[in-house]
Amino acid sequence: MPSPLVMPPRSGRLYFLRHGQTEWNARRLFQGQTDIPLNDTGRAQAREYAALVRGWFATRDLAPAFSMAAVSPLARARETAEIVLADLGEGQNAKVPAPAEIRLEPGLMEQQYGHWEGLPIDEIRRRFPGSVEKQFASMRTFTADGGEPLQHMQERVLECVARLPDEALIVGHFGTLFSIMLAMWPGEHSSFPEIPQHAFFVIENGRILRSDAQCPEGREIRPQ
Repeated sequence: MPSPLVMPPRSGRLYFLRHGQTEWNARRLFQGQTDIPLNDTGRAQAREYAALVRGWFATRDLAPAFSMAAVSPLARARETAEIVLADLGEGQNAKVPAPAEIRLEPGLMEQQYGHWEGLPIDEIRRRFPGSVEKQFASMRTFTADGGEPLQHMQERVLECVARLPDEALIVGHFGTLFSIMLAMWPGEHSSFPEIPQHAFFVIENGRILRSDAQCPEGREIRPQ
């Protein structure tokens, strides 16, 4: 197993949103870097994200602002960012102005799933016997058949994140935040927190907070 990557400590804060739902998400197909747009549910989730962001800032004695937005260039992340940032400026409660800089960052893209992309898990099991069990045996080495090694994705995500200024908003994918989690929480764990499409994440002081409709002020999450 390759040596685990560790995220360098930083004193400032970063924010994260996962893209909204796509038809492939709804059909539970492996998506990876296949460029699938949001569906109507995903667009509604992006508008709900804006409300979560306003709500989180409303619970803090902080200026409601992002220094910049770093966005995966895949369509589902770009559209999520566009909807969120446009909606934030229209809010009536704790407006959060759009950042002056919005930058597409290829390093934030989802892991490339190779031959698995576009397939449901049952079909993957049929086409690649034993592969699913082998690849999910460790959350730190997952590599789909013909796909990108997890450590390679981690390296590009962490290189990108290291260049971001404090108070940057990241709009990416499950794998984007999962790469950060792996680097923040080294060692073996039986499970990691969920990264759903209805939560806003804040990375600060070596911890990750999850803000959602049930807990707008945010609560710390940890692996098991």
